Amino acid sequence: MKKTYYIMQKEASSTYPQVDCLSVFQAQQLSAWKMISPVKPSLRFRMKNKAELTDVLSSTAGPFTDFIISPKVKGIIESSHIMQHQYFNAEIEMNKQKYDYYWLHLSQPELIMALDYEKSEFFQTQWEIFDKGPIQIKSFEHYQELKAKDKEGAFGVSLKKIVMTEKFDRTLDLFFLLPFDFNIFISESLKVKLEQNGIRGIFFPYSVTF
Repeated sequence: MKKTYYIMQKEASSTYPQVDCLSVFQAQQLSAWKMISPVKPSLRFRMKNKAELTDVLSSTAGPFTDFIISPKVKGIIESSHIMQHQYFNAEIEMNKQKYDYYWLHLSQPELIMALDYEKSEFFQTQWEIFDKGPIQIKSFEHYQELKAKDKEGAFGVSLKKIVMTEKFDRTLDLFFLLPFDFNIFISESLKVKLEQNGIRGIFFPYSVTF
């Protein structure tokens, strides 16, 4: 059964990113392809001049699929069913004051195995920017074989049409489908929770049904 999901993006404010990372080395250890263990990083950030302290903060540190969130957002997410994740402490410095936020780390590579490769539609990309036309991808292993032949690192594949198999957990309220889609998908119920609680720092540009 198909379901409608919304794309969730970090808001591009007049000051982007809103924070500078003060613990760059630790942030660089984070990867969307794995969970962190056994030692969790303790992350520190400083708000940029004229940046507004919102519930979700933009940063260029760490994976783009991760989020810096307020305790209010953490509470909402904990009441939902999202992909595998971890929370790390994230201290925010602003005007000589410190605020306790959280780093939401998302990682569940096996989700891509629930993609119906036969019915989905793909297109080849170059440097993640240029559309090189349709391409057939038979499986994730097939994609890895093609990727391994690319010595320059320019080869990529993106999804034009998403079809999931019955193995996919449709009760998920938040997930992504790397490496074929860079979007963060959220359910309507989670979108409503975030909107009803007046969460600032994110927006939902469009929806997609699959």
